[in-house]
Amino acid sequence: GSINSNIVVQDDKVILDLDYVVNIEDTEKTFTLDKFDKQKAQMKIGKMRDIAESIVTNDVYGNEICLTCSLDELNENDLKLDILEYDDDKTFIIKDENYAKEGFVFTYEFAIKQ
Repeated sequence: GSINSNIVVQDDKVILDLDYVVNIEDTEKTFTLDKFDKQKAQMKIGKMRDIAESIVTNDVYGNEICLTCSLDELNENDLKLDILEYDDDKTFIIKDENYAKEGFVFTYEFAIKQ
């Protein structure tokens, strides 16, 4: 069968709704599973995306990147920012260290090429 999924990205969570039909056959019975509970992951991907969009928008329009503005928003959301520079290019890494699973820190990464 086909898999239908709906993913909603909010400021502080991601919701996954999955419809998939699974038929389980035994010698005597057949079972059908067709609904799975919505899964929610408490991660700040929506906020991370907004901060990234703000940084990129300022750069695209020739404005200086307002790191103070970004730092205020990062602090309000308990996020961290690393900036790696190579020549004139910059790579930004926004980290949510509070969403750490098995030593994995969730990051939102993007680059600006000059």
